[in-house]
Amino acid sequence: MNLKESNFSPLSSIQQELIEQLIASLSEYQLLWFNGYLTGLTLGGTHIAHNVSVADKIESVEPSEFIVKPTAVNTSDLKIFYGTHSGNSKEIAHWASEIAGSLNISNKVINLSDYNSRNLKNEKNILIIISTQGEGEPPLAAEIFYNNLINSKSLQLNDLHFGVIALGDSSYKQFCKTGVEIDKKLSELGAKRVHEILKCDLDFESSAKNWLQKVLPHFSSLVPKTEQSVVVAAVQEKSNESKIFSKRNPYSALLLDRINLNGKGSLKETYHVELSLENSGLIYEPGDALGVYSKNSENLVDSIIENLKFNADHSVLVNNETKTLRNALINHYEITVLTPVVLENFAKLSNNQELIELIGNELLLDKYIYGRDILDFIQDYPAIYSVEDFLTSLRKLPPRLYSIASSQLANPDEVHLTVSAVKYIKNNRLHEGVCSNFISSQAEVESNLQVFIDKNESFRLPNDSDLPIIMIGPGTGVAPFRAFLQHREALGASGKNWLFFGDQHFTTDFLYQEEWLRFKKSGLLTNLDVAFSRDQDDKVYVQHKMYQKSKEIFNWIEEGAIIYICGDKLNMAKDVKRALFNIISKEGGHTDESASAYFDSLKKNKRILEDVY
Repeated sequence: MNLKESNFSPLSSIQQELIEQLIASLSEYQLLWFNGYLTGLTLGGTHIAHNVSVADKIESVEPSEFIVKPTAVNTSDLKIFYGTHSGNSKEIAHWASEIAGSLNISNKVINLSDYNSRNLKNEKNILIIISTQGEGEPPLAAEIFYNNLINSKSLQLNDLHFGVIALGDSSYKQFCKTGVEIDKKLSELGAKRVHEILKCDLDFESSAKNWLQKVLPHFSSLVPKTEQSVVVAAVQEKSNESKIFSKRNPYSALLLDRINLNGKGSLKETYHVELSLENSGLIYEPGDALGVYSKNSENLVDSIIENLKFNADHSVLVNNETKTLRNALINHYEITVLTPVVLENFAKLSNNQELIELIGNELLLDKYIYGRDILDFIQDYPAIYSVEDFLTSLRKLPPRLYSIASSQLANPDEVHLTVSAVKYIKNNRLHEGVCSNFISSQAEVESNLQVFIDKNESFRLPNDSDLPIIMIGPGTGVAPFRAFLQHREALGASGKNWLFFGDQHFTTDFLYQEEWLRFKKSGLLTNLDVAFSRDQDDKVYVQHKMYQKSKEIFNWIEEGAIIYICGDKLNMAKDVKRALFNIISKEGGHTDESASAYFDSLKKNKRILEDVY
């Protein structure tokens, strides 16, 4: 890379030319040595080995491992806070740290899970980068900070300057709600914005970097500058090979096997999927997810092109590459999900008053969007679009995340998933989930899928393998618990394990039945409680089974058990947490107030962990 092309370099043009001449004359080995040598000088002679040249641009480094080490420390540093579930906010926070470092702005990156909102009164300059989970909730790691800040009435922040980047998914109604509410609350408490909030959808990289490059210079006059900053890649215990493949550079994994877990006559299709990671260097832990890039149904794409009277071979530019329209729609654009933002884009193009009125009515909009896709929309609201305007109005096709259902200790060269094929009839037409059906039927066994590991530090087994765990996972929510039990078995862990599983019918929907029974027989699975909702007149769910074991659950909690909840966020997770609260209140002899304090302490101490969607 030419340093003159970088927006981040604090060097003079003469310094840049000298460094470029030196770099051009060095071998790869010499570059690595020189990089470590410079680091050693900066850190007082301590040599930190790494394989990233200090001249490299931000895109070339794994941003989640950045440390900006200034030569001077000032109490008025720029604090860069992040609240994350899947790691995206953390990644952006470290981009911000590098850019700030290149401007010689002294800064520090802080996880909101480690920060008390009351300390904001002592801060002068902050950035907050935070995601929104599902329908408007903060990530679990930032929940305490968020609640304390939003409910604060006494904080005085008149001396604070701030900026906010909000991450979300525009397919949800409460898009970026967490960041928007934090931005609003900080302003209400007297803090001053350095720039308007940035709201990012799933495709956030470009907009986030552009915003940071524009906004961070505003802090130059507010934050004392350091004499020198050096970006250092932290030494990692794990193989550097695991950093080669990522969301932007996915691994091509061989699809080894695919097995329908449901019995004949089931209303569901749930697949156990096995993928090869042999020689990939990818490392995952129980609790992590696998990101999978998929393709849209060719039939759906052809129907859209036909309805719009487009030419399937029309040339379009996608990611600076020329594609046919048909190829672009199959591989690069979201067409199976409608979002308010997408409808707003089309409303601006068509100026359709009926559509504009629909967008303005939140209740009707939610009802219309639910279960419809782009084909439904263009048939309901016909209009004439150019190919370019049509594509610009869509959002990019994001990868889907699936909880990993295996332990790498038990399956060193593989990763397993539990995938429910989403299929339903609407408008007299079959609708299919894009990635679930790509995995379960479109992709052939022995073909390759583009994948990456999505770390979930908020959903981990305890370091102490003697601690008991309670796992609650109906349907495909049981996937990470298969990984947990495989892992504990491989480790020879002595801690007790209790699984609550639920689905529709015992005979057709008891996912991984043989494996749970084997774990139970071996003694690894201490307790197994199952609920099959449709096998009797009154529906029975996992929370009903929990009430039946109320006293024993409370005893486990008193012994230090960690509780894991995985699955449906809107209904199941809320019902399970309500059951836990009631069990604590009843068996612990608590008032509502003391039960709330007990329950909150469990969450604060990370003894109630959720992976919900």
